[in-house]
Amino acid sequence: MSTTTTTTTTTTTPDALAGTLRDLVAQLRQAEAFTDPDLNPEAINRRREQMRADALERARATIGTAHEVATFKAERAAQAATAGASGQDTAADLTARAYAWERARMLLEAGRDLDDVLAGADELTARAVGEWAPTWLRAQTVRPSPEQDARGHHLFTEPDTSHVLPAVAARLAEVAADPAPYVTAQATAAEAERTGLYAEVLGTLERSGRLSGDLANRLNRHAPEAYAAVMGS
Repeated sequence: MSTTTTTTTTTTTPDALAGTLRDLVAQLRQAEAFTDPDLNPEAINRRREQMRADALERARATIGTAHEVATFKAERAAQAATAGASGQDTAADLTARAYAWERARMLLEAGRDLDDVLAGADELTARAVGEWAPTWLRAQTVRPSPEQDARGHHLFTEPDTSHVLPAVAARLAEVAADPAPYVTAQATAAEAERTGLYAEVLGTLERSGRLSGDLANRLNRHAPEAYAAVMGS
């Protein structure tokens, strides 16, 4: 039992995920180079495809799970931080935050993006954005899709607003009177972003087998150990 627990923990650390990418690159190259004099070309190609598929499946299981866990933790940490602060509000606090949201909403409706609004936000405004921006964004961008359900009704697609609370927590870590819970939320958001980058790298390796351009640069900038693992393999 203790061995299983240790394995589960270590496979989700950044170094272990970098190792997963390194192993994947090596296995993909091994699959590409596979040959066997006892097999005909068709059988060799089938074996290569199977080796490649097995390697990708193992990497997806590790990196995909790590990203899901990190994203869940980031969302929970951001929710806990903002909810903890809101639980101590007075009626006057709620009114002040409502007015702060109105000002922030006017900026958003005038074309400013969320990151820009948060960059100049004080604690009151940042908390207001965290409370109302996810709903506002959904209201602005939810549109009927061409797809229909069994009754002929158009389906609706909603935007992904999971980035809002981590962004709010990052700003509150800078401006809040008590930044501690937001610093924790910011750290978990950074880990979610890192594992998301690993997942993006995995998808690119699956499609093309190599990294280049912006993705390689971002990997080198945000996760140099993973960059070295992939490019140095």
